[in-house]
Amino acid sequence: MRDPKRIKIICQLLENVWNHYPELRLGQLLINFVFGSQGRDSHIYFKEDDEIEISLNKVIQDFYKEE
Repeated sequence: MRDPKRIKIICQLLENVWNHYPELRLGQLLINFVFGSQGRDSHIYFKEDDEIEISLNKVIQDFYKEE
């Protein structure tokens, strides 16, 4: 069974990223930062939650590099 704690963790990461890009729709945010143009091409059906968590953490780390 997958760890149910992952849901809250991923939702918090998604909220953090989305707050930096509030003008984006959810689909745009996911394509840009998790599934698409950032070099992480993968169909959403096959993407593991830990991969999504890694992608979102990378985006958040990039925020701090820019500051």
